[in-house]
Amino acid sequence: MKQLGLIASSKTENSQGTPSEGMIEASRARMRAQRHAAGLEYERKKVRDSLAKRIEERNAAGKSLKGLTEW
Repeated sequence: MKQLGLIASSKTENSQGTPSEGMIEASRARMRAQRHAAGLEYERKKVRDSLAKRIEERNAAGKSLKGLTEW
């Protein structure tokens, strides 16, 4: 009986033709992962932009880039 339960739960649709709970949860997990990845990319972009701005400011002031990343 347990094996039949596992097989039934792995199906994408239940007997009424609607998505199973497992498929709904998998979809939600994918959405969470996409939002998380987008958030990480946003953070990386902020750091890149900040560093680029600091480099431009140092170049404009004619200063060395030494120690720029030590913040």
